[in-house]
Amino acid sequence: MKKLLVAFLILLLPNLSFAAISVGNAASGKNGSGSSLSYSMTVSGLTAALIVTVFGPTTDLCPSTVSWNGNTLNQLGKVTGNRWEYVYGGIVGGGTGNVSFNCTGSDSVVSYAQEYDAVLAMTNTGGASTQTNTATSITMGTTTLADGSWVLMSARNPSQAISAGSNTTLRYASTTDTNFALLDEGPVSPAGSVNIAATAGASVNWQGILVILTPSASSGLSSITQLLRSFFL
Repeated sequence: MKKLLVAFLILLLPNLSFAAISVGNAASGKNGSGSSLSYSMTVSGLTAALIVTVFGPTTDLCPSTVSWNGNTLNQLGKVTGNRWEYVYGGIVGGGTGNVSFNCTGSDSVVSYAQEYDAVLAMTNTGGASTQTNTATSITMGTTTLADGSWVLMSARNPSQAISAGSNTTLRYASTTDTNFALLDEGPVSPAGSVNIAATAGASVNWQGILVILTPSASSGLSSITQLLRSFFL
């Protein structure tokens, strides 16, 4: 019986679909000067990916730990070239809590938090870029493995307001610090190579970090998982 079940699953797995990733709530915070920052963020999904970007000045004041509602988030990428920039993330349950972190020194820090629902995993593909040659745009590319994945780019430049490039959505650009931005592109279907771009009104130095969000499997996979557990565990 077990052999028949395994054979059935091998035939079925290639045809499984994935749940669609959706964009949830967002929040942002800024300290005029100081070594810490805390701001409220509500996650509406029962299980969601929470992405937190942290932007700072020329001296790297890397946050020791970034957390939300008691959940420690993983560092997904960093750039410490022209300015310093970090991206943190984690799969969290729904609720309301504070995004909080302490820096290694005192200065002005800007942070943005964005919720994405129906996410199985998030990865940084080694996609951290410091573009030292001045240009009016930055384009970063990667390759997704799962159909319906999303690609995020945390981007910044020293002074110019950021807009979304082709096929890209601007999720965040502060009204007072418009040279910091979180952009995304998705769903990417079929899976494969994808470019994400940000533009500015003048030539500037750019830097950016890429993150891939992989969608959760549909309820069919959950049912299969439960079936496997009943037979083998």
